[in-house]
Amino acid sequence: MQTDAEWAEIWNMRLINLGAAGHINPASGFGPWPDGFDILDELRRRASTQPERRVPDEKYLQHGEL
Repeated sequence: MQTDAEWAEIWNMRLINLGAAGHINPASGFGPWPDGFDILDELRRRASTQPERRVPDEKYLQHGEL
């Protein structure tokens, strides 16, 4: 099973560790989180510049996961 850091590397994304925050949503007591929108915008920008992958790359195969 992959760690969060390994998935971030596989997906070519940066890992943002919020510590023991758990599930970050309003029902968990979190209020507005403007930085979350910045992170979402970054994800959208990066995803729009990456070619769509239909076949698992070697990193998935090396880790034995699809």
